[in-house]
Amino acid sequence: MRIFTVFRQIGDLPTTGGGQALAKARTAQVLSQLLLDGRVRELRKGGEGARGGRVIGHTRSGKPIYAHGGNSLGLRIHRGWSGEDHQDAHAAHYALAVKHGGMARSPDMTPQEHAEVAEHHALVAEHHRKKAAKLMGEG
Repeated sequence: MRIFTVFRQIGDLPTTGGGQALAKARTAQVLSQLLLDGRVRELRKGGEGARGGRVIGHTRSGKPIYAHGGNSLGLRIHRGWSGEDHQDAHAAHYALAVKHGGMARSPDMTPQEHAEVAEHHALVAEHHRKKAAKLMGEG
């Protein structure tokens, strides 16, 4: 028996007539049945980026660095981060701010969109810089 992604099994679940609560309940029911039937040996929680976040890098300790910064989705992904982790996240976001700030146009983004993305990454980079300084006793 092999481990496989169960979303292929549940991809055709109805999401109308009961909204997300019904879809979640049906998903749990289907997953439970797959486990009981022996068609799935193990279920694993989604990994990095599984909730729609785009990973732009990793800290030296291996933690994923998300493009959105975490707080925009109400996530607490920075809990337990060290000052060094925040320094790494600062560097990743700062590099993207510089990259997008220098781009006039690309096939998928207008100059205005590049400017907005650059501003976002600059703000998140500054947040991580401040957190690193605080955790490392510099601020």
